[in-house]
Amino acid sequence: MLRAESVVDAPPAGPHDAAMARVVVTNAKPTGVVPLAVGIVVAVATAGAVMVVALVALAVWLAARHPFVAALVGGSALAVAGAGLPGAAALWAVLVGGALAWRWRDRDGFDRAVLRRWRRGIVYGRRWRRVMIAAGLDGPGEWRRPVPRLGEVRSTRWADTVRIDLLAGQTAEMVAARAPWIAQALGAQTCRVREDGAGAVTLELRRGDPLSRPLPPLAVPTRPDLDSLVVGAHEDGRPWSLRLARGHLLVTGAPGTGDGTGRESVAWSVVRALAARVRDGSVELWGVDGSTAGDLGVGRPLFTRFAAGTPGHGLVLIDDAAALVTARRRAGPGRDDRPVVLVLEEITGWGDELDSAASRRLDQSMELVLTRGADAKVVVVATMRTAPAAAGTWFRHVVRVGPDGVALAAEGRGAPDRVRAAGLPDADLAALANQYRPVLRAHRRPEPAIPSPSPFRDTLVDDGGSAEIRRTA
Repeated sequence: MLRAESVVDAPPAGPHDAAMARVVVTNAKPTGVVPLAVGIVVAVATAGAVMVVALVALAVWLAARHPFVAALVGGSALAVAGAGLPGAAALWAVLVGGALAWRWRDRDGFDRAVLRRWRRGIVYGRRWRRVMIAAGLDGPGEWRRPVPRLGEVRSTRWADTVRIDLLAGQTAEMVAARAPWIAQALGAQTCRVREDGAGAVTLELRRGDPLSRPLPPLAVPTRPDLDSLVVGAHEDGRPWSLRLARGHLLVTGAPGTGDGTGRESVAWSVVRALAARVRDGSVELWGVDGSTAGDLGVGRPLFTRFAAGTPGHGLVLIDDAAALVTARRRAGPGRDDRPVVLVLEEITGWGDELDSAASRRLDQSMELVLTRGADAKVVVVATMRTAPAAAGTWFRHVVRVGPDGVALAAEGRGAPDRVRAAGLPDADLAALANQYRPVLRAHRRPEPAIPSPSPFRDTLVDDGGSAEIRRTA
């Protein structure tokens, strides 16, 4: 190629030079285009990889937080890919039918497994931040103000139990002060707050009240356990059970009218729960009816021993219960330790009918039974209008029944729970007594632990049809 020092000195270009110039221009490669294209491709590939990783992480997080939703979405996608829309429709029909059948057969299990996830994600999770901020429970922040963290949610058909982790400096009292507003904002009737460890509280949000109406009679268990006798329901729908093997039961409040709504509903629910073992003789019921109305008389066939009317009959039976406790405590292995449930109805009304000696005798026998009886498997179920001063010392279970049949039940030093015993009208109780009357066994009455001044004893007589108490010298 010709090189010129200047335009003037440049010789005229010939045909050969023009051809060479075209070849040079045609074969020239730009130096900056290829690296730019490579950079763009690498950037796009990196961004795609990051998005794929983010989507996978999001899918894993959603699957961990909402496994049911993830399973439904994944199953639907596979059904559509494999069988099209008809396959997905068939899958959903099977799932919905199975869920309805599960809910019908095991409502409580369905609520625990499915309903709690639904309510946590849809009912509470969607509005939680807004409710906490409006309630004034948020913390300081410039961009996104922190709020108490929503924890585990447990649901029944009547109530939700929500655990929340408080912010630093917050207390259960601060949350309790805003409980009415929280209940209204979350669509609940009431909201109760209780501490749940350091820096956490539990909200009990009640959506309905299963105790507002009398509960129907419960089924008689085939093999009841004295450490878990189901007698009614809690306000959140959970079964209410009594651990009668661990201590005595005191029920106070007004009596009912034969419809199973008064204090006797609790005692009869205990008797109903024990009916199968009463019939086969593995549990004995002893009854003392000190009421003027004879409230225990309807279920009289269920009692192995029974006393009513004048205090003398009942005093002898209570003496024998104390003697049984003493005998069992002295006996060694192989003793007859069938549980004996001593049902006492309004014996506090005897005060004006007993002389000083008989009153002391009653106090001594009752103190022995109440302080030592549970260890000897002699358990007291006492019903009366008002509780004695030492009720908390003698009775492990204390139930106070209100005029509407709803009760407050406490075990030991625990906080009372709002409960209700299942109803048992007199007609149903009479049928229960006839069906589960005990098979009478020979029973050797122990000698009284405290000498009795009365020469008369209560004797159980079986006439082949009904058992009754007769006085013999």
